[in-house]
Amino acid sequence: MDLQENINVPHFVLFPFIAQGHIIPMIDIAKLLAQHGAIVTIFTTPKNASRFTSTLSRAVSSGLQINIVTLKFPSEQAGLPEGCENFDMVDISNDLWNNFFYAVTLLQKPAQELFDKMSPRPSCIISDFCIPWTSQIAEKHQIPRISFHGFSCFCLHCLFKEIPAALVSKLPKEFVEKMHEAEMRSYGEIINTFEELEKEYLNDYKKVRNDKVWCVGPVSLCNKDDLDKAEREACDSSFEDWSESWCEGCNGVW
Repeated sequence: MDLQENINVPHFVLFPFIAQGHIIPMIDIAKLLAQHGAIVTIFTTPKNASRFTSTLSRAVSSGLQINIVTLKFPSEQAGLPEGCENFDMVDISNDLWNNFFYAVTLLQKPAQELFDKMSPRPSCIISDFCIPWTSQIAEKHQIPRISFHGFSCFCLHCLFKEIPAALVSKLPKEFVEKMHEAEMRSYGEIINTFEELEKEYLNDYKKVRNDKVWCVGPVSLCNKDDLDKAEREACDSSFEDWSESWCEGCNGVW
């Protein structure tokens, strides 16, 4: 496909939050979009890109138009250990949450500079809800920003009313406020769930989000190749190990 043809093809730019539970479904979404003929570009960091290079290489070899743009992660500038580019690398015992989220905010400028030069022109941004500054990029280029959520409509409806104090206390207040503001300014939301699973909760959530909510899950079903399925499960296991460690470090009964 030449450049002239590409001009008329939708170009989606994806910004996954750099945590395994967020990246994995976003890679699936990239495949789904590309399978429907769209051009897809994924912004991430070098170490995170290396985690799914093989599965995307197979997708590209099959004819899908998926590209990767890497951003140098400012670990040291944010007070993180060198090479700490994924949330599962964060030592939560040292309370480095704030440092990690600060590092994510520092990615805005280099991402903006690269985005400005992209060709063909992006048609839409699909951004993890944990990356609020993508709303500014979308507004600058006058394209829609659609936020992605990996959890249920029930959970989102509860969070829309009030974010639990325990969660807010762990995250930078300013960051939480910016996430909420970006959500309100987004064109809509896609959620990794399906209507038949929670129809009533979906309808309730649509009412508070002006009906611009779409269920796209389970996105994992896009993986037909056995090797892709196996590699996806291997990535999932690292997140499970991290989440189990996190739960063990919390007070309370589970």
